[in-house]
Amino acid sequence: MTTEDNPTNFQVEYTDEAKRFLYRRRAATHGAFFLPYVEAGMRLLDVGCGPGSITADWAQQVQPAEVVGVDLDPAQLALARTHAQALGLTNIRFEQADVQQLPFEDCSFDAAFVHGVIEYLPDPIQAFGEIRRVLKPGGLLGSRHSDWGNFLFSPATPHTERFFELFMHYMRHCGGDPDFGRHQLAAIRAAGFEQIQPSASFDCWTTDPELTQFVANFLATYSLSPEFAEPIIKLKLTTPTELQTINQELRQWGESPDAFAAEPWGEAVAWRS
Repeated sequence: MTTEDNPTNFQVEYTDEAKRFLYRRRAATHGAFFLPYVEAGMRLLDVGCGPGSITADWAQQVQPAEVVGVDLDPAQLALARTHAQALGLTNIRFEQADVQQLPFEDCSFDAAFVHGVIEYLPDPIQAFGEIRRVLKPGGLLGSRHSDWGNFLFSPATPHTERFFELFMHYMRHCGGDPDFGRHQLAAIRAAGFEQIQPSASFDCWTTDPELTQFVANFLATYSLSPEFAEPIIKLKLTTPTELQTINQELRQWGESPDAFAAEPWGEAVAWRS
C-alpha cells in the first residue's frame, strides 16, 4: 500500500538522529504545562509515547498508580520498554495501539497526555473523542501540538525555506494540519470537553553548537529519507536534485554561529465533565 492509498501514513524516519531527538523530550520540558495537574495515584495514558522518555517521567510522577504508553510503532515501543526497565520502573507498561481506536474500556484513566500526534490525523475530533471516552468523569487531558506555520528558523535560504514548505505541503496531503497548534482548542471542544485551559510555548533547537549540529544533521537526514523523499518526488512536488541541495544547505546551516531554530507549540489542559 502506498502513502497515497493510505494518506494518514505520515512518518518521520527513526534514524539514530531521530531517536536521539525524541529522547530529549521530558515531562519537565515538553509536558511542563501539564505537570502541575498530574498527581500521585492518577492512572495515566500517554498517547503516542514514542521511545518513552516522557512516559517514564509520568510513571514517576503518579506512583504507585499505573501509566500506560501506546504507540503504533513496535520499534518505538521496544525502546520505551528498554528505557523503563533501565530506570527500574514497575508501574509502567506499553501497548501497540491507535489513538483512533483505543483498546481500553470507557472511564479507564484519570488523565491522558498526547503530544505531537493528532496534528497528523485527518479527523482530530474523533481522536480527541476517543481519548475522552477512556477518561473518567473529571479526568484530565493534556494536549500539546506543534504549529509549523510559526516555526522560527534563521539564517534561512530559499532551499531551507523550501524544505519546510515541502514538509507542510506533504503533511496536508496526508490529511494532517501543520498549523494544528493554534486550531486544537476547537477540536478538543467539539470532542466534548467543556473546560479548557490553553497555553503555548517554544522549543529552542539551537541552545548550543552541539545541539545545533545535531538538529541540522537530523533535518538533513530526514530530507533524503525514503519516508519523505520518495512520496514527494512521486507527487512531483520536488526533484532528487532539489532535495540534494536542500540537504546540503541544511547541513551548512548547522555550521553557522548564527543558526537559530525554535518550534512553537499550542497547549491545552481540558477536563471531562
